[in-house]
Amino acid sequence: MASQMHQSMFEKASKLGKLTMELKDHVPELTTASGEEAVANKEIVKFDPSRMIGIIKRKALIKELAAAYHAECIACGQELLQLQKKLEEQYAERRAPEETRKVLKRPKKRSKKEH
Repeated sequence: MASQMHQSMFEKASKLGKLTMELKDHVPELTTASGEEAVANKEIVKFDPSRMIGIIKRKALIKELAAAYHAECIACGQELLQLQKKLEEQYAERRAPEETRKVLKRPKKRSKKEH
């Protein structure tokens, strides 16, 4: 079971890595240009409709990557909850016999005087 879980996690990680690399391929200005270079280029950029296709593709890749990360987080969270419940059940099973024993209290040596 553990090997299947590791295999599944490896497959998911490789898919996330591929999506990240695709995103970097589509956004070269984010990976190579620094903020100082962008400020140095004070050219006024006019709206170019052909750039919209690239923007839409990048947005789709970002959404896909975010969905993949979200699904991975949800799966890990559910797995942690199951492990926690299992641990709590084991703890409750161990504690149950101890709690069923009657604790005999010894009577007090001195009783309180009533006025």
